[in-house]
Order: sequence, then C-alpha cells, then structure tokens
Amino acid sequence: MRAYWTPPVIAALLGLSLGVGGFVTPAARSDPSGSAPAVRQVTDALDRSLVVPPGGFRRVIPMTPALAETLVWLGAEERIAGVVQFTEDIDELREKPRVGGPLTPNAEAILRLEPDLVILNRDHNPASLAELLDRAGVRYFVVRESSLADLEINVQRL
Repeated sequence: MRAYWTPPVIAALLGLSLGVGGFVTPAARSDPSGSAPAVRQVTDALDRSLVVPPGGFRRVIPMTPALAETLVWLGAEERIAGVVQFTEDIDELREKPRVGGPLTPNAEAILRLEPDLVILNRDHNPASLAELLDRAGVRYFVVRESSLADLEINVQRL
C-alpha cells in the first residue's frame, strides 16, 4: 500500500513555493540581462559547494525513495537515470534501472549509468559511497531528510 504522507505531499500541504526551480528541475536560470543561463553554486548538508551546469544536471540518481519521489513531484523524472529499491510503487519510476538499496548501494550499477549527479542522504547512505564517487570523479550532493525544515531546504535546492 502506498503511503500518502510522502515528502512531496507534505511539502504541498505546507504550501512551499518552488520559485524558479533548482539544480535538477527543468527550470533554467538566466542572468539579469536574460542572455544566458547563469552559473550558480549550491551548498550541500556537508557544506560542500557544487557548481550547477547551465540547464541543470541531466542524469541524476537519487539514493533514497523520498528523494526520487520529490524529483518526480518537481517534474524532473526524465532526468532520473536510476533509482534505489523501494521505489516500485512510484508509477513514473517503475521502468528505471535499480542501483541497490539506500543502505546497500550497488556501486557498479551506479557507475554503469554514468550519472552527472548522485543525490545522497547524509543519514541513510553509507559514507563509503561518497568516497567511491569521489574516486570515480562522479559529482554528488548530500542532503538531510530528518525534518520538515530539511524537506523545505531540499525542495528549494532541487
């Protein structure tokens, strides 16, 4: 049975504004003159800075079901290259390749999908995955998902 109090539903009930979009969602940002997408930086939950390419990231792997569902809710499902287990009940993600579980990621499956961004949960994904992504040269962004305040921050960034 599908849980209906998922992060996107809670966010909608709280009335969170998505503004102009984030670094994964399709909304493009322009510089004030309107000529070209602006390069911008975002800071993750570990205070690491990430440069966002113009147009955002194209091949994203969210490493928790809640992150995957949030990306779907934000309209970015076409940018999701793969998902973890426990996302089978999300219709838009049913056919996406699986990359293991949040606590038991399959590094080979992740790297095989050639993501340009992997979104990690600070408290649910093993630190060894971040270390492996560093060695492989794959960019990653770390979020927290332990409170409604964290959810608001994640929605604004994504």
